[in-house]
Amino acid sequence: MRIGLLLASSRFVPQLAADVRHWIGRGLADIDHRLVVEATPYNESPFQVRDKLQRLMVAEEADIVVAPLGAGMLPRVADLAAGQQVPLLALTMGEDICRGDTVPPSVFVVSFGLWRSAWLTGRMAAERFGPRICIVSAAHESGYGLNFAVALGVESAGGTVAATIPAPTAPDAAGASEPVERAVALAPDGIGKV
Repeated sequence: MRIGLLLASSRFVPQLAADVRHWIGRGLADIDHRLVVEATPYNESPFQVRDKLQRLMVAEEADIVVAPLGAGMLPRVADLAAGQQVPLLALTMGEDICRGDTVPPSVFVVSFGLWRSAWLTGRMAAERFGPRICIVSAAHESGYGLNFAVALGVESAGGTVAATIPAPTAPDAAGASEPVERAVALAPDGIGKV
């Protein structure tokens, strides 16, 4: 079996590419396979990702391709799997929801489910602490649907979001506690951290 692996490098999680390669190798230890790797920078353009996926599917003749793809990238490249008749195993953190109508049957999504976890965090915060919740959001997570998921969770329990306050980019930056202090000053029933 020939397995195509698109490995994305991340400056935020530098060990990610090595870990993915290691664990795929461990998971397939009992299966005769050849791993074909195509490296890509994190957040590469859809055109470049399509090109690299197509290279794995066509030029390298992969039987299956494994690739870290977020909900924004997946609909832009998923048609390749159907067109080339090569299964695509899309790995995602689940920071946004992959809509079912954007994923053909030849694409399998494996997700950590961060969006669902964020929704549940909001719901539990409103149920346990009270209906008025403040969200403190890390800068990197603010660009995804996690704040929205927490808010929907709060609302599903009959609560409201008093405010969403962004935190500094670096957690050790001067003033990192300032967003929490701002949230406390609003006197919410609870504070949710995303």
